[in-house]
Amino acid sequence: MANLKYLTNVAKSYLSLPMDETCPFCHCTQAKVLGRKYFLVQLRKCQHCGLMFRFPKEQPEESLRFYQSDYKEGLTTDLPTDLELKHLLENKFQGTPKDFSDKIDLVKSYLSKGKFLDYGCSWGYGVWQFKQAGYDTVGFEISQPRSEFGRRSLGVNIISRSEDINNIDSESLDIIFTSHVLEHMPDISHIFELFYRLLKPNGILAIFVPNCNDCDNSAIFNKKKSFAFGEKHTIAYDSSFLSQTLESYKFSVLLLKDNLSELQIIAKKL
Repeated sequence: MANLKYLTNVAKSYLSLPMDETCPFCHCTQAKVLGRKYFLVQLRKCQHCGLMFRFPKEQPEESLRFYQSDYKEGLTTDLPTDLELKHLLENKFQGTPKDFSDKIDLVKSYLSKGKFLDYGCSWGYGVWQFKQAGYDTVGFEISQPRSEFGRRSLGVNIISRSEDINNIDSESLDIIFTSHVLEHMPDISHIFELFYRLLKPNGILAIFVPNCNDCDNSAIFNKKKSFAFGEKHTIAYDSSFLSQTLESYKFSVLLLKDNLSELQIIAKKL
């Protein structure tokens, strides 16, 4: 259940005119309401690009504040004690929700080494695992407490300011990996352009997001709305939007896997 603070902010947004009703990707103002949550929160679908997004929207500065300390998601956000971290590292996160061994095997099947960016890396558990697998890793995380923990306690390279990632040299990365991050972003108008700029030709982009296929079907929407949108998730991705958008940015989609709760996409920069 969404917390009272979030719902209060949503209610206040309806009193703040004019409201921003533009698509967070293409900025079109024409959208269809697919459904509601907590009565006040809507899932809308842009009639131009097909992106599904939460309405009311929030400003990037509000999102930045939320992810410093308010965001809570189990091991994703809970910083382990020294003893807990020792056990996690000794076991390479096996048996935990942050065991990335399957994702590492998937990425390795396309590119087994190279300069690797984990976009939205939290406290660095993925950065550390990919580093152990032989990649030259760097992470990006907007939460200052979590990024600092990863640098200090896991010894991994994590940058945390937007200007830091914007200053990465063009065509300097072999792999960009982002796992359950893009659905949290308030604005994605430049994210695919950034990924394309940073990757080398033939570089690999690996995206993992909640599976929101068929949310425009009312029966399926009711099953998926618990995770499709709300306080934490601002965007609901389906296969059609991701594949069409990646192709428009000159990516070739190599894999699009529709699991029960997760979409997995591997694309190559042309």
